[in-house]
Amino acid sequence: MPSTDGRYAVVQDGPERNSLDASWHQDGLTYLKPPSRVLLYCEAVGRGDVTTDLADVPTALEQIDPDTRETLNRLDRYYVSRSGKDTHHGRLIRNDEEKGMDYFSLCSRGWVRGDLDMTLERMTRAMHALFEAFQPSLVHKWSAGDCLIFDNLRFVHRRFNPTNTPDPARRLIRLWFA
Repeated sequence: MPSTDGRYAVVQDGPERNSLDASWHQDGLTYLKPPSRVLLYCEAVGRGDVTTDLADVPTALEQIDPDTRETLNRLDRYYVSRSGKDTHHGRLIRNDEEKGMDYFSLCSRGWVRGDLDMTLERMTRAMHALFEAFQPSLVHKWSAGDCLIFDNLRFVHRRFNPTNTPDPARRLIRLWFA
């Protein structure tokens, strides 16, 4: 499944990707149905301190109280493309009927909007609860030649950089599968 970057994408620090670009997210939100699997291949490890963390969505959902879940169900997310020229929106929590599970439609560039009767405080509390519920179920410390394949709907992922300093020598190749 091609990404907006082509058949594959290079993931590394540079002018368009800074060290703080580390929020929990899924890939491929420009598609009505995002890719089901993501493959990351480590071409160059760089300093070696930047990890890829995965958090299990069903586990996070179990930790969220019913009122907060109801708020999250009523939020729309707006994704801003890397170029900044396009936006795509949809519900924050979506359902994959084939798998019979809910998943989050989280992006690293964008915002959420609630129903008209929803206060900013309520939305903010719900989003804080959501991000607190995400706990890494896998922390992958890269070595050159490593390949990580994961379910893009079941897991949200992030790049964790403990020093918050760019590592342009770290280079991953990303592929998406429908």
